[in-house]
Amino acid sequence: MNGDRAFFDCNILIYCFDRQDHRKREVAHGLVLEKGTAGTGVISYQVHQEFASVSIRRLKEPVKVRRMLEGFEHLAFGLETLGFTEVLFRRAIRLWERYSLSWYDSLIVAAALEGRCEVLFSEDLQHGLEIDGMRIVNPFL
Repeated sequence: MNGDRAFFDCNILIYCFDRQDHRKREVAHGLVLEKGTAGTGVISYQVHQEFASVSIRRLKEPVKVRRMLEGFEHLAFGLETLGFTEVLFRRAIRLWERYSLSWYDSLIVAAALEGRCEVLFSEDLQHGLEIDGMRIVNPFL
């Protein structure tokens, strides 16, 4: 695995736009900009979908949703986006069975592993857990 590569779960990207929790916004934004600028940040198509879903559900107004999605598009510009593949799907099944993760968390972990990431930044997964040599890190702790 390449020691510089990092995967971002959707919640980290959502915090980049949080107007209430300034500390989390600063941490998330700093990480995403650092990895995006270095070309070592990775997300999956699933993260794109989840970001849009959360934006639509929370903001409701089309103009606000459009602004949020445009902001995401700009933020994600430097990040590599992995598509959905059969290999990723099969790996997610094995992870789901082995670690008792939720299905969608299994897909996130599988994508991070397929992207050869050393770290997966997520607020939702168990901080410090190592899966196949990849470390899960909650950057807000």
